[in-house]
Amino acid sequence: MLRTSGKTTRVVTSEWSECATEEEKAILDRLESNKLGKVARRLNSLIEMFDEDPDVDRLVLESIQSVAEFFIRNNPPHPAIVADYDGTLALEWRLPLTPPPDEKWQNCDGILCMEFLQSGDIEFFGDARKVGGEEELRIGGVASHKQIMKEIDPFLSRLGN
Repeated sequence: MLRTSGKTTRVVTSEWSECATEEEKAILDRLESNKLGKVARRLNSLIEMFDEDPDVDRLVLESIQSVAEFFIRNNPPHPAIVADYDGTLALEWRLPLTPPPDEKWQNCDGILCMEFLQSGDIEFFGDARKVGGEEELRIGGVASHKQIMKEIDPFLSRLGN
């Protein structure tokens, strides 16, 4: 903590990967200062993985910025954060089975995927099986940051936070 004029200012002191650019480090710092350290650490790991892999380029900076914006604006339930070979980031949620499956089976009621495009738009796809009296649920399309939560709410509400 740093004190200035009677006010407390938070200073982010995390150590990010040496291969992260200054722009990437600034995004990671912003996530951490918004109490999203888990997201920042995962993105930092992906930055390192892409730097070490000679078969891929860097992560797309605009995609990193877009993922950070999504988390800061919406603070969703934590998904898997993955990257495609082209450096585009995506989020994936697996909907839990109701009732939960036998532990030896890896299964789920559905999946929601969101890809954070270089344009700033978010491409999304969701597919869920019928559960109880509910209908099968399928969504897909491209949305802006302002529209995305309305589009994916039917899936997020099934996660049960």
